[in-house]
Amino acid sequence: YMDVEVAQDNSAVIASVLRSVASVNTEFYETRTSVGWGGITTTNTTALYSGSAVIYKIDGDYTYFITNYHVVYSSYANADNLAYSESGADSQNIARKIVIYLYGSENDAKITESTENNYNTVDYGSYAIECEYAGGSEQNDIALIRANTSDVKAINPDVQPVTFADGYDVGDTAIVIGNTGGDGISVTEGIVSVHSEYITLQISQQITAHRSMRVDASMYGGNSGGGCFNVYGELIGVPHAGNGEEEQSINYAVPVDTVKAAADNIYYYATDSDPSTSGLNAIALGVTVSEENSRYIYN
Repeated sequence: YMDVEVAQDNSAVIASVLRSVASVNTEFYETRTSVGWGGITTTNTTALYSGSAVIYKIDGDYTYFITNYHVVYSSYANADNLAYSESGADSQNIARKIVIYLYGSENDAKITESTENNYNTVDYGSYAIECEYAGGSEQNDIALIRANTSDVKAINPDVQPVTFADGYDVGDTAIVIGNTGGDGISVTEGIVSVHSEYITLQISQQITAHRSMRVDASMYGGNSGGGCFNVYGELIGVPHAGNGEEEQSINYAVPVDTVKAAADNIYYYATDSDPSTSGLNAIALGVTVSEENSRYIYN
């Protein structure tokens, strides 16, 4: 005589998708300017940032990871960042070194007192897997990085690519997995709050509008580039922005259709054996489409 609904236990799904998620550290040579009593001071320094990634594809010699473009980009990077790049990037503002850690093998990357190229070096520990930059799109806030599959399998032979969902709806479970606070992989859970809305982000010198899905699962610094999954373990988005730690019920992810389209495009041009093509190439139609105050109308 009574209908009772109990929360689904998602532990098995979470355990499975943990094989598809990694934490990311990006290293830059930066020039910072400060103003003090002595006037303007300019300092060259080693900067270390943290983020997350999910496995996009295991393709022959390489394993490709999806992350956010802003995870591998710094507007403070200087010319030395490109001159001493180990990531294969052809842009001064892309990380000179990119390192990932698979779940269960995280290390604390630390800037040391020793120097190289007149910059402090970083100790990444024994579980670090070095990556190359394959390409990215600032407009979509999506980038691809890749590591040698042999290096990845040596740490965990059971890694697997994510499965992309066909879509998502308001109210769907949203399981967010990423490198929360830069302290290693952790999990939070909520629902999709808003299907689609536009937010503005400033990654480089320009402010761009990004179509995002809103979720109420908690996200913090370091979650960027990780995975947002449904109850079937399918990827529905890539976390990339929040409304501040005081409003943890308002966070944003790049929707799955944007993620897959951008990743497929970047991958195509990164593997087409044409050195003149890289990153994301899109046809400019001269048309701007926006969605505001989206809602469902039920019959």
